[in-house]
Amino acid sequence: MPCNSNYQIKLFDQFGNDLFEITDYLQFELERTKNEVGTLNIALPGTGYSINDFKKDYRCEVWRNGSLVGNTCWFLQRIEKALLNQCEVEFTLTFADSLDILNRRVNTHYSSDGFVSVGSLTGAADDVIKILFDFNYISTTTDSGGPPQ
Repeated sequence: MPCNSNYQIKLFDQFGNDLFEITDYLQFELERTKNEVGTLNIALPGTGYSINDFKKDYRCEVWRNGSLVGNTCWFLQRIEKALLNQCEVEFTLTFADSLDILNRRVNTHYSSDGFVSVGSLTGAADDVIKILFDFNYISTTTDSGGPPQ
């Protein structure tokens, strides 16, 4: 897709801090299917970027005309660097949509009644996903023996 389209691609770190907007992509392709993990691939020129600019689980949002495309954020899964010819480098970033969180590790967590399964969480799906993400990725808990002290 041409860079002069109405798309905005915003990159955030693992904690949601705004890093930068990608404006010079060579192409991007996204695919989402109901109840499946979607993928987003972005090809970038090697000039202006370093492999150190990207880390696993960085978040990406794709906006078009003021609306969040797919109503999801994307998590960086793979960073590829390719040498196209003697002096031209290209990066390919592969992202998975937020449903990928449900494919990751799930731990039981402490409650006042003892251990409970995450499966016992009830509420709106987006709230449960936020709770799961907080437990598994943001929390400083190193085991499931109880809440952080």
